Amino acid sequence: MGGVVAQNMVALSLEIERKTLTNIKAQKAFTLAVPDTDTLKQSDYLGTASSSNTPDKFERSELHAHKSERVDAPIIEEPPITLEYKLVEVQTQPYSTY
Repeated sequence: MGGVVAQNMVALSLEIERKTLTNIKAQKAFTLAVPDTDTLKQSDYLGTASSSNTPDKFERSELHAHKSERVDAPIIEEPPITLEYKLVEVQTQPYSTY
């Protein structure tokens, strides 16, 4: 989950134990791909499958990636739009239920 918080900034809400958060903190960067109808199913799979349980999840998605030239993060080739970001800050908050 995420949203735009400034003209050139987004905020992401990630579970603290997810590998995605670990990777973003290590690389100090991330990319956000905007899928189209042709890549929606594969993109949804990448967002819901855990690489902790399925180490080959990217290969299973049948999408292709290369390293960004601007940030230390991968770019998935098939989606029509990919946004590239540098990490500014990590805030941790305990999970609460309503």
